[in-house]
Amino acid sequence: MNEFTSLYNAGPLRHPYVDEVAAQVEEFKDWGVIISDAVAQAIASWWHSPGYPNSTRLSTMGMVGVETSISDFCTPAEYSADWTSQTDRDEIDALEAYILVIQANAGS
Repeated sequence: MNEFTSLYNAGPLRHPYVDEVAAQVEEFKDWGVIISDAVAQAIASWWHSPGYPNSTRLSTMGMVGVETSISDFCTPAEYSADWTSQTDRDEIDALEAYILVIQANAGS
């Protein structure tokens, strides 16, 4: 966890969904329950990258396109970096599952 994450998740910039994110990510880890739209948008906002339009779309508007990928938020190097906590990885895993389910349901 980096200094910004610590400040953002626990300090004066605390996101209103921090506790809800933690609860839903735990349900995803334990039971495979897909996170809600609001939690997905919160996680996306934490991992938002302005260089990726799909990242912007999900983090600001809550929209997942057919071309949206977890790589719009996190590269394999970032995912496996020493500074990336297990909590961060769990959130990324939950966000990726959410994206895949939304895309699969859009094709139905």
